[in-house]
Amino acid sequence: MASETVRITPTAHKTLKELAEQTGEPMTTVLEHALESYRRQKFLDECNRAYEALKANPKEWAKEQAEREAWDATAGDGLKDV
Repeated sequence: MASETVRITPTAHKTLKELAEQTGEPMTTVLEHALESYRRQKFLDECNRAYEALKANPKEWAKEQAEREAWDATAGDGLKDV
C-alpha cells in the first residue's frame, strides 16, 4: 500500500486523533471512513440537485413520473422477494 502525505490543520488532526481513540481504529481507517461518507454525501447532493432541476421542468418531470408508473407494474410480478 502506497503512503502519501497530506497536510491537515491542527484542529483536524486533533479531531482525527480523538475519533481514532474513541473507535479504537487507526487514524488512517477513520480518515478513510470520513472520506467515504463525504463522497457519498456529495453524490446524494448532486442527485438532489438533478432531481430539483428535473422537477423544475414540467414536461421532463411528467416523463419521469410516467416512467416510474411503468416500473411500478413490475412490483406485482408474483415473484417472492429473496
